[in-house]
Amino acid sequence: MSAPVANSIHDVAIVGLGPVGAIFANLLAQAGLRVAVVERVADIYDKPRAITLDHEALRVLQAIGLGDFMEQAIAPHNGSHYLGVDGEIIKIFDPMPPPFPLGWIPNVTFVQPDLEQALRDKLADYPHADVFLAADGVALRQDGDAVTLTAQRESGEEFSIHAHYLVGCDGANSFVRKQLGIGLDDLAFDEWWMVVDTLTSDPARRPAKSFQYCWPSRPGTFVPGPRNLRRWEIKLLPGEDPEAAARPTMW
Repeated sequence: MSAPVANSIHDVAIVGLGPVGAIFANLLAQAGLRVAVVERVADIYDKPRAITLDHEALRVLQAIGLGDFMEQAIAPHNGSHYLGVDGEIIKIFDPMPPPFPLGWIPNVTFVQPDLEQALRDKLADYPHADVFLAADGVALRQDGDAVTLTAQRESGEEFSIHAHYLVGCDGANSFVRKQLGIGLDDLAFDEWWMVVDTLTSDPARRPAKSFQYCWPSRPGTFVPGPRNLRRWEIKLLPGEDPEAAARPTMW
């Protein structure tokens, strides 16, 4: 974790060190710019969330020097079968055959915490990239020359970062968006799904393809991830309690 330097100015300050902020910070640092990143939590969330990437994302990760890492960290997405109410196949999506237009496999699965750690490790290689973990943005001020971001550590200590530009990569509850008064269009799509990630001791016994269960009684998804990761996503029906669904005894 970096310490702020008095009277110094960064080229770009970034709020948020999730995948978007970390990739952007790496690209800027690689270009020789001085970057400061503020992230409100210290540790990477240790559960997989996103599980698929495409070849365009892989090209970006390759460009920041993570090509060799990604080759070992991904698995091909082998296509999906969509099953109807009687269990019959109603739609098949097959993966694109080679040669691949961008060199990489067009669709792959990955483990998000592993990628986030690799992004942080890569960013740490740049002496002109300053990362402030466990620090919240609390105020913004802009004048004719720079933006001043005031951040606060968990201890309550405040510090300032001065930068020519500031970029908000801090998600749906964005501090930056709220500070700038930028509106948010909510499409009101609100459904509870339970996501179960497992590490199987016998991957060969599980299907190699993804399955979409198009069942009105209980829609669901199965996704084979890299190595021995296997995911099930199960829709909760109206009236079902998400907290109760998270207890193993329900199932």
